[in-house]
Amino acid sequence: NLLGAANALRNLLGTPLHSMDRPLYERTVSVVRTQLGETLYAAAYAAGYAMTTDQAIRLALAHFVETKQGKRFKTPEPVAF
Repeated sequence: NLLGAANALRNLLGTPLHSMDRPLYERTVSVVRTQLGETLYAAAYAAGYAMTTDQAIRLALAHFVETKQGKRFKTPEPVAF
């Protein structure tokens, strides 16, 4: 979902993926596609692309809080845009 959401945000802002970030992005997409399969990946990407910015931020924050690194932090308050 976040891959699609990030691409939507880049398109909205008119900021393409930086060439330095492309190798990591392509490896990440490859791994996720392999793990999910093409059909599920395409559905998750499309769902992420359709998210509002607020939804994408909430999803990213929820994921961060669930990680070991994120457990050191208090769950942030919702941000209004």
